[in-house]
Amino acid sequence: MPYDYDLLVIGSGPGGQKAAIQAAKLGKRVAVVDRREMVGGVCTNTGTIPSKTLREAVLYLTGMSERGIYGQSYRVKDDIAIGDLFQRTHHVIGSEIDVIRDQLTRNHVQIVGGDLIRRLEKFLPVIGHLQCAAVPSRHEPDEGEVNYPAVFEAVDRLGYRGWIGAEYRPRGRTEDGLGWAGAYGVAPPR
Repeated sequence: MPYDYDLLVIGSGPGGQKAAIQAAKLGKRVAVVDRREMVGGVCTNTGTIPSKTLREAVLYLTGMSERGIYGQSYRVKDDIAIGDLFQRTHHVIGSEIDVIRDQLTRNHVQIVGGDLIRRLEKFLPVIGHLQCAAVPSRHEPDEGEVNYPAVFEAVDRLGYRGWIGAEYRPRGRTEDGLGWAGAYGVAPPR
């Protein structure tokens, strides 16, 4: 499948993320190349965010930062386990990744990487609604990187019976824009 970008950013760390969003706001077609599980780069996944979160979790759970107010015996939790620290750290990392992914998506920056059909095979049993759109334009899902005929074939093969919605910005009239769905038995309204 051909790619047509004005800017291809390698890595979605702080610098790559800001460059991609700024270029998109200037009207450029932008993609970020990253390992899907590493959205946010080293800073978010294994560097600054996790290390600072771990430090803050220790300070919070031990009550160290509040002892000046509540006294030397103050603790939030008496028995602190490594699991407590990891739970807080993973929660913060997950939240940061969601924010970054949302910012890139909201600005129509495509994240290149991953395997959509393999992810559908893994997660379809817990999915209640599928949403489709062209990537990265958000127009009708008959253009762009995603091979929707293969995706919809996999969805049928896997036995999905839930709703499938189409999020797009029509290039013309809505009725014309739904023409792509005819191949799947969906007739445009008349």
